[in-house]
Amino acid sequence: MPETRKILVVRTDSLGDCLLTLPMFYSIKKQKPDYELGILCSRTGLPVFERQPFVSHIHLYPACSKTDNEIREIGYDEAIIVHPEIKLARYIWQIGIKRRIGTARRLYSMLFTDRINVSRRNSDIPEWQHNLNMLEAIDLKPLKEPIKLYPDDSEYKQAEYLINGRQDGKKTIGIHAGSKGSALNWSEDNYFSLAETLAGEGMNVILTGTSEEEKLFKGKIRNSKIISLFGKTTFFQFAALCTFLDLFISGSTGVMHVASTMGTRTLTFFPPFLSCSSKRWGPFDASRSHFLVPDIVCPSGKCSSKCKYHNCLDAFNPSEVMKTILNILKD
Repeated sequence: MPETRKILVVRTDSLGDCLLTLPMFYSIKKQKPDYELGILCSRTGLPVFERQPFVSHIHLYPACSKTDNEIREIGYDEAIIVHPEIKLARYIWQIGIKRRIGTARRLYSMLFTDRINVSRRNSDIPEWQHNLNMLEAIDLKPLKEPIKLYPDDSEYKQAEYLINGRQDGKKTIGIHAGSKGSALNWSEDNYFSLAETLAGEGMNVILTGTSEEEKLFKGKIRNSKIISLFGKTTFFQFAALCTFLDLFISGSTGVMHVASTMGTRTLTFFPPFLSCSSKRWGPFDASRSHFLVPDIVCPSGKCSSKCKYHNCLDAFNPSEVMKTILNILKD
């Protein structure tokens, strides 16, 4: 009989982090198709795991009594805490999962039964590779299998409807100027100057972001041909939208990973220090990805407004970025 095990993957941080955790499910199922897999995630990361054929159970965190009961009823054999925090380590221990896999080197690591001796802080190994490597703790290989997101037909139709003002036969560029602040980003003024330049060159320009970001950027959009979609798409509508784009431009943020997963070419601004670099946080499949990284040696290895180079990403002026875009679009 096939071996059946129930494994709970725990990743409760942001959208991009969850997308870089998704390859674990594809790798496990490739090797052990009869394994039953669940995810404990935040509401922010929830859409990543919805509609995934290899995810049997989705549990939301912070947990409630309903979540507790669901996890206990399923009876997971082991939990892999991908990005451990003390509250997660304590929760998985208290919920009664007997085998708990996490990283070593922290005081609360004693709550794990299996401790992986690795540090991500100063590592140049990609985040997705770190995640896959954790599978070795359950005697599986860290296979790199293609991952997918699954917008439905109605979401593709809605995405196309939202950009129905675009000109046929012209390149369509998506720009996402917002950021949750996890990494240094190009300034908003530069993004919008670039948008104006692209539109002036006859390209279709689509601005994406949240409703809150629309308030911040209000009044900066002057070209009536630029299509603003702030707050107008769901996760899956945005994923569908990406397939209509010739290029998606942003900082190092979760939606860049969505665009990349949908097969869209991306141009991403990354800081020049390792912990936030493209080496650590680049997309799972970087074959269609392009990065803009300042050619400086970061003096402190972290971003600070007191740094003599701050904001070093603004060393890229919009006209310089425009040349990069034109070169990318030639391919």
